[in-house]
Amino acid sequence: MQDSSMKQIVCLRNEQRKAELAVKNNVQEGLVKEFKSKEIYELVGERLCELFDTQTVLIRTFDLEIGTETWRYAIEKGKDNIVTTSFNMG
Repeated sequence: MQDSSMKQIVCLRNEQRKAELAVKNNVQEGLVKEFKSKEIYELVGERLCELFDTQTVLIRTFDLEIGTETWRYAIEKGKDNIVTTSFNMG
């Protein structure tokens, strides 16, 4: 009987965790929709600077279909250096 009770407890905890994660995911989706992409890159860049205690961070994206590289966020020596810039990779 103890084994059955433990299984029920574990099952209830798993269901609770799933519900918590669903709420968390829903909030995250809402936040992403509210932010503009530039703001998201800035937030991520700032957090990376804090996390790694660095003064230089560069975030780039690549569009292989059209062959471009875009600098989304760049900071060097603690100063915002680069606005969004695209380069032809070809």
